[in-house]
Amino acid sequence: MELINNSVIALNNIGAYKFKFNELTPRSGETSYGLLAHQVEKEFPSLVRENYEIDGKKYKTINYKELIPVLWNIVKKINNRIKNIEKKIK
Repeated sequence: MELINNSVIALNNIGAYKFKFNELTPRSGETSYGLLAHQVEKEFPSLVRENYEIDGKKYKTINYKELIPVLWNIVKKINNRIKNIEKKIK
């Protein structure tokens, strides 16, 4: 077990996107929000899997549930920064 370090820096390298599902999925045309698997994979390789193949093309998926502890750690760090700034202001 190890503490998640540098998660704030890593998260800055991952963009959030709005997209529409393509015709290869049951949700074709639906708008959704998400992250790009290749960006997540660079920072958190264990969160990305090559889960399926369609017409010879391999697709990767992100385990969003496992991303929660990373986000939790970032929220804690931001909260501590806010507390430190508030102490300096008082």
